[in-house]
Amino acid sequence: MRIFLVDDHPLARVGARHVLTSSGLCAIAGEAATGAEAKLALRSLECDGVLLDTDLPDMNGLEIAHWLLRHRPSLKVVVMAPLQDPHLAKYCFGIGIMGYISKDISPELLLDAIKRVFIHNHRFVTPELADRLLAGHGNPEGMLAHATLSPRQLEVLRKLAQGFSQSRVARELRISPSTVATHRRHILERLNIEDHPALVAYALRHGLIG
Repeated sequence: MRIFLVDDHPLARVGARHVLTSSGLCAIAGEAATGAEAKLALRSLECDGVLLDTDLPDMNGLEIAHWLLRHRPSLKVVVMAPLQDPHLAKYCFGIGIMGYISKDISPELLLDAIKRVFIHNHRFVTPELADRLLAGHGNPEGMLAHATLSPRQLEVLRKLAQGFSQSRVARELRISPSTVATHRRHILERLNIEDHPALVAYALRHGLIG
């Protein structure tokens, strides 16, 4: 099978590539460091699925997942998130993503995820997160909209809601102003709000700022 890797950290891609190819399970069909690169490559690239980081510099990885599920529904998607979040895991499964793993997953569990998803066509979460889901955590109907934001987008949301200018947010997070503007646009779309006052009100209502 052929897997496409999407992660903005070169070392993470090197590690995933080594684990997957040395196992003999699969080959790497290609790699991308941004959402834009991934979309461009995956419009026509022949592969069986995508191993996708949720926290990309230009967009939330879940946006790529949505796009893939619409335009390349035959591809199976496994997302890599910074945290073991039951809310986000249920959201992912609800939209058709097949696997949800954390970025600190062991090589053995990564291979287990690939086997379950791509060979046996089963969904995959780590045993720890499966226990939390079975215990009733992460009800998708009660999931808050900001639970689908990446950690970087949450940082931007909090700083903007605290009154920081976009240029100040860029300096503090050491990213470009255009990246902050892109994050802001995606945040407003995801939260279904239109302007800065509504952003502040949302942050206060949900305890994201004091």
